Formats: sequence, C-alpha cells, structure tokens
Amino acid sequence: GVQIEGSTLYYAAGSDILKTNIQSDHSAGEVRVHYDGANLATIDDFTIEQGYIAYAKVSAPGSIELLKPASFNHRAKHFKTILMPVIPSSIAYQKSYPGSSPLFKEGSILSTSFFSGGLYQVTF
Repeated sequence: GVQIEGSTLYYAAGSDILKTNIQSDHSAGEVRVHYDGANLATIDDFTIEQGYIAYAKVSAPGSIELLKPASFNHRAKHFKTILMPVIPSSIAYQKSYPGSSPLFKEGSILSTSFFSGGLYQVTF
C-alpha cells in the first residue's frame, strides 16, 4: 500500500510502514520507519485519516491494526487490534463528504480478502 497525507508519503515494506517527506521539487526526502511491525506478518494495504493508520495484517488470524498518529520524527504506536474472520488484503476508510449519501457508514473501515473473497465493514 501507498498513501499520501499532507506532504508525507507512506508505503508498506514487508511488516513495516516507511515514510518520506515530499520535497518542493517533488523528490523524496529522507526515508524513516513510521511503524516497525511484527516480523512474522505482512502489511498488504493501509489507509490513513488524520494521522491514524488502519492496516491489513496478513497473518493467522487475520486482523486490522490501528496505529496512533505520529510526527515525522517519531514512530507510530499500536492503538487497537480488530480480529477479522478472514485474512484482510485491501482496506479503505469511508470518509464523510458534506452533502453526500455514502454507501457505507461514515467512519467505517472497509476490507476485502484476496484469500477468502468478500467485502467486510468494521464500524465503530
């Protein structure tokens, strides 16, 4: 997964999420570890909203992991684990758009599973 929030680009690298600042000439700056994940799991995809990250943890059992926001100079810390009935792969956050009628509950996390199929919604 790859996501951009503000001027920071985040990308999954095995079990970690790395980050780099996007420079004014659109080149990448210094690369840092944003989150140091478990060595026996893989991050397939993730989504970011207001600094919070939800990522699809490919492991047994499958889960969606939530991370607290962290500045560029600090690493993110684990916030919450949501166990899934399947191993998740793709993940998205249902934003709230003024004047719209979203298909899924605003603020929910949507996930698919490459291995099992299906679309799953996590609500809070």
